Amino acid sequence: MGANADALVADHSFDYGLGDGSRLGAVYERGGRVLMLGIDSDTNTSLHLAEHRANFPKTTVTAEVPIVFVVASGRPSGPKDPVGRPVHSTERSEVEPFSPMFLLKRFERARRARLEPASKKMV
Repeated sequence: MGANADALVADHSFDYGLGDGSRLGAVYERGGRVLMLGIDSDTNTSLHLAEHRANFPKTTVTAEVPIVFVVASGRPSGPKDPVGRPVHSTERSEVEPFSPMFLLKRFERARRARLEPASKKMV
């Protein structure tokens, strides 16, 4: 996402991640494109924006999924079951609270990885 990364992930809502207010919508508004490496249209989630914008009758189905925030101590905080136990847990003490920028920085090395021969398509 380059120089626009901060702007693209700022104020990201978890309520509905597929429409014009999504990060994909922000990329589209800036003239961004998706480079598909080794995948086809069946696994290209960027097509969800096109589906959202398409003018045909559709049904939207949503489901709530718990998000776990793990603090530096390694103790999960976030959703709990009726007994008070975390819904999910982790042993990884180095994990910071979830944020889109954290994920981008965490996987920085993936952007520099050597690409093996694979199908390539720009959409």
